[in-house]
Amino acid sequence: MQSLPYKRISLVYFTYFSVVGILTPYWSLYLDYLAFSPSAIGMIIAIPMITKVLAPNIWGWLADRSGRRLLVARLGAAGSLLFFSGLLFQQPLWMFVFLIAAFSFFWNAIHAQFEVVTLNYLKDKPESYSHVRVWGSVGFILVVLVLGFVLDRVSAASIPWFIWVFLLGIMLSSLTLPKQDQSPSHKAMGNFLGILKNRRILLFFLLLFLIQFSLGIYHAFFSLYMEGYGYSKTSIGLFWSLGVLAEIILFLFVPRLLKNYSLNTLIALTLVLSFIRWIITAFFADVLLLILLAQCLHAFTFGMTHAVAIEFVRREFGEGQQSQGQAFYNAVGFGAANAFGSIVGGYLFEVPLLAMPGQFAFCASIAIVCLAAILFMQMRRGFSRE
Repeated sequence: MQSLPYKRISLVYFTYFSVVGILTPYWSLYLDYLAFSPSAIGMIIAIPMITKVLAPNIWGWLADRSGRRLLVARLGAAGSLLFFSGLLFQQPLWMFVFLIAAFSFFWNAIHAQFEVVTLNYLKDKPESYSHVRVWGSVGFILVVLVLGFVLDRVSAASIPWFIWVFLLGIMLSSLTLPKQDQSPSHKAMGNFLGILKNRRILLFFLLLFLIQFSLGIYHAFFSLYMEGYGYSKTSIGLFWSLGVLAEIILFLFVPRLLKNYSLNTLIALTLVLSFIRWIITAFFADVLLLILLAQCLHAFTFGMTHAVAIEFVRREFGEGQQSQGQAFYNAVGFGAANAFGSIVGGYLFEVPLLAMPGQFAFCASIAIVCLAAILFMQMRRGFSRE
C-alpha cells in the first residue's frame, strides 16, 4: 500500500470543493442575473444532477474494469475544464444547455474516483478519511466567504470566471498525484448488480435519496430564499460558510463516532436534527440567531450523512466494486435526489403560498418519514451490518 500523499490529495479536495462552493450558493444567483424564471433555474440546476444519475456509473465501470481510477479522474478534470470554458462567453440557450450537460458528464468522473483513490491510500485506516476530506470543506468555506463579499461589489457576471480558475486547479493538482493503478476487475458489473439486489442495501440508498432530496431544494434555492428575507450576499455567504464550518468540526470527530456507534444510530440522529433544521429554516428565517443554529445543523444533515454513506459503501462493496459503489452513491444521492429536489423546489418557489416556508417544511416532513423508516428497520436489524 502506498503512503498517503496528504498535501497533494488534500489540494485536490480543496480545489474540487472550491468549485462546489461557487456553484452551490451562487450559481442560482448567476442564472437569476441571466433573467431565468425560478422554474427554469430549477431545471437548469438539475441538469448536472440528472447527468449524475448515469455518468458516474459509466465512469465507475470504466475505472473498475481498467483499474486506472486516477487516470479516469484526470480525464474528468480535463473534460470539465474544456466544456466549461464555453460558458465564459455568451451562448444561445441550446448551446448553454449542451455545455452544461457536457461539463457535467466529465465533472461526474472526478469525485467518486478520488474518493476510491483516497480510501485505497487509507486502506489500513479508513476512519481517517475525514482528516483529508476536511480540506474540501475548508476550500468551500473560504470561497463562499470571499466570493460573497466580492459579489456585493461586482456583477454576478463574474461567477463563471471564478469557477474556471478552480477547475484549472483541479486538473493541475490531480497531475501531481503518484500513479495508483490496481488490477482490473472483469466481473465487476455482475458482482456489483448482485450486491444491489440485497434489500438492506436498497433500503439504505432509498433513505439516502430522500435525505439528499431535501438538500437538493436547499442547494438550489437557499440563497434566493435568504435574499427574499433581505439578507445581503455577504450574509448569505456567511450562512453557507457556517454550515460547512460546523461540518469540518464534525469531521474531526467522525473516526471516533464510527468506532463507538452503529451506522443505524448515527443516521437516526441525523434525521432528528435535520427535521429541526428544516422547521427553523421554514418558519424562523427572519430570526438571525435561529437561522445560525439551523446552519450549524448542516454538520449532520450533510456531513454525517456523507460520512455514514462513505463508510457504508466501503463495508458493503468489495474491492472490485468500490468505484461502482461510490459512483452509485453519487448517482443516487448527489444526482437523482438533488435533481428531483431542485426541480420540485423550483415549482414550489413559484407558488405564492408555498414559496417562502413551503419548500423547507416539505423537507422537514421528509425527515420524519425517513426517521420512521429507520426506526422500523432498527427493530428488524437495521439496514447496516454492525
